[in-house]
Amino acid sequence: MNNNINPADFSILIVDDNATNTILLDAILKREKYKTMIARSGEMALQIMQEKHPDLVLLDIMMPEMDGYETALRKSEIESIRDIPFLFVTALSDTNNMVKGFKAGCSDFISKPFNTEEILIRIKHQLMSVADKRTIINQTEELRRLVNNRDKLYAVVAHDLRSPLGTIKTVLNMLDESLDSDSIGEDLKELLHATTDSSNELFSLLEDLLSWTKSQMGKLIFQPSKFVFSNAINDAIKAASSMANLHNITITHNDLTNQAEFIGDQKMVTTVARNILVNAIKFSEDDSSIEIESQCTDSGFSCSITDHGCGMNQEIQDALRDQIGITTLGKHQEEGTGLGLSLCREFIRAHKGSLDFVSEESKGSTFTFTLPIQ
Repeated sequence: MNNNINPADFSILIVDDNATNTILLDAILKREKYKTMIARSGEMALQIMQEKHPDLVLLDIMMPEMDGYETALRKSEIESIRDIPFLFVTALSDTNNMVKGFKAGCSDFISKPFNTEEILIRIKHQLMSVADKRTIINQTEELRRLVNNRDKLYAVVAHDLRSPLGTIKTVLNMLDESLDSDSIGEDLKELLHATTDSSNELFSLLEDLLSWTKSQMGKLIFQPSKFVFSNAINDAIKAASSMANLHNITITHNDLTNQAEFIGDQKMVTTVARNILVNAIKFSEDDSSIEIESQCTDSGFSCSITDHGCGMNQEIQDALRDQIGITTLGKHQEEGTGLGLSLCREFIRAHKGSLDFVSEESKGSTFTFTLPIQ
C-alpha cells in the first residue's frame, strides 16, 4: 500500500445538510491541500458524483428527505459511481447502526463531534487504497497498450514481408532445382542449397508469426466449412515439398479417408499438418522418408506423420507434453521457436481435438492429431 500520498491529487465530496459541519470539514481538508466539493442533500450528492467522480465521499447519515443509507443504496444502483468509496459521518455509534452502515457499503465511520487527527488518519487510510487502485489501473492500461502495439507491429511486419519473401523463396527453389553442381560448381551449389533451405524456413516462420499474431489480437477467427479432409493434408505436403526436395526426403500420403468431407477450418487444419510435417523434415536424415496417414472413423478424422529421424529422448518428450518451451536443433542445425507447435495446439483446440506423439531416440517420431466430427 502506498503510504505517501499527495493530498492535492485527490478530491473529496462532503455530504451534509448542516452548514456548520460542512464548513468545518471543508476547512480541515483544504488545510491539508485536498480538493473538496460540497453537497447539501443526498440527491445533490448523487448528481455531483456522476458529474465529478470524487475519489472519496464523506456521507452524513442523518439528513432529511434522503438519509445517508438511502443515498448509499441509490449510489450502488448507478454503475458509474458504485465503486467510489465512502465514509459515513455520524453521531450514531451503536452496533446496529454500524452494521447497517457496513451492509450499505461504507468503508469506515467518522464520529461526531469531529476529532481532526482521527478524520485525517481515516481519510488517508482510504485514499491509500484509492492510490493503489489507480496504480494498478494505470499499469494495466500501459501493459495493454504495449501488448497492442507489439501485436500490431508483428502483424504489419509479417504482412509486409510475406509477399517479397514469398517471391524470393519461389525463385531460390526454382534455381536450386534447375542448376546443378556441374554448371555452377560444387561450392556455389552448396551455398544455393543452404540459402534456399533458409528461405523456406523463414517463410514458414513468417506464416506462423502472422497466424499467431492474429490469434493473439483476436482477429484469427475459426471459420468452419465443409471440405475434403485429405485435400488439407495434401496442401500441407505441397507447402513443405520444396524443403523436403532439398534434402531428398520422400513424402508419401496414405489416404484412407476415401475423400470424406470434414466440417472445420481448412486453413487451420493445413497449418497444423504443415507445421508437424516441417518439423519432421527438420529432424530427418537426408535421403530418408516420411509417411503420412489420414483416417476417417465414426468419431472423427486423424492424421499421423511419421519420420525416421533422430527422435526425442524422454526429457524432451516430457517437456513437450507439459507444454514447456524448449529449443532443439534439427539435423542441419535449424533452431526452432516453439511457435509452430503452439499454433498447432491452439488450432486443434479450436476444433475440440487432440494432439499426441510417440518417439524413440535415434529411430524417429510419429505425431498424430485427431479432430472429432462437429
